[in-house]
Amino acid sequence: MRRLIRLSVIVVSVCFFQSPTTAQAQLRYDVDASGGLIPYDYTGNPEHPGIYAELIPMIMERAGIEIESVVLPTKRAVKALEEGLLDFDFVNPDWFSDNKSLQGYVFSVPIFAFTESFYRLAGKPSKINSLDDIAGLSVGTVAGYMYVNEEYFQRIDFASEKLLVKGLSMERFDVAIIEQAAAQFWSKELGIPIQRIMNNNAGHLVLRLRAEHIKLLPSINRAIQSAKNDGSIERLMSSYTLHHDDTTIGR
Repeated sequence: MRRLIRLSVIVVSVCFFQSPTTAQAQLRYDVDASGGLIPYDYTGNPEHPGIYAELIPMIMERAGIEIESVVLPTKRAVKALEEGLLDFDFVNPDWFSDNKSLQGYVFSVPIFAFTESFYRLAGKPSKINSLDDIAGLSVGTVAGYMYVNEEYFQRIDFASEKLLVKGLSMERFDVAIIEQAAAQFWSKELGIPIQRIMNNNAGHLVLRLRAEHIKLLPSINRAIQSAKNDGSIERLMSSYTLHHDDTTIGR
């Protein structure tokens, strides 16, 4: 799922501050406040601000990299990343259909699973068992996103994952593609039980860093691995979502 219009990412700008003896790198990051992909983006709740808002300080503190948060409009942040004014974001490499989109960047070790699945309203009969069964069906999607396997189905675009869950409840469509954590969050938040039919894409979120800052990558990788090994990332994910293997959620 790649965002073309409403790309929900956290982007970071590297600024250099000169001291009498050395130049120290400070990473400035923008937590997307558009609320496009909850619970990853900024939620508006200071006590539970979003997965990205908690993940970046966790990683950068362990990596020994100073950070400063800033707010940029989403489109401006995306353009700034492309121009080299900002320096990293979080992506699932499967979003990109060509190698050209990956050129000029280096990538961290995987941080956590990022899975998009087909969902239906819980308890509603379904004869879908494979992609062949999706062929020609109308499927709820988010406007501006690109999906793996989208050539198989007819899109019905809505503005957000929240509205996709509501759309299933209102029977605007029988099937929707939703990222797993977002599906779990909104099903629970709205009290609408939904059921996962099958995965559409099972990838991993990684940190994509502009190649000119490759020297920072080993420290970032060590920090990510440390946070995975001691369970910090899993605890963070669990605080926003249900268990990864739940098939029916929102009860």
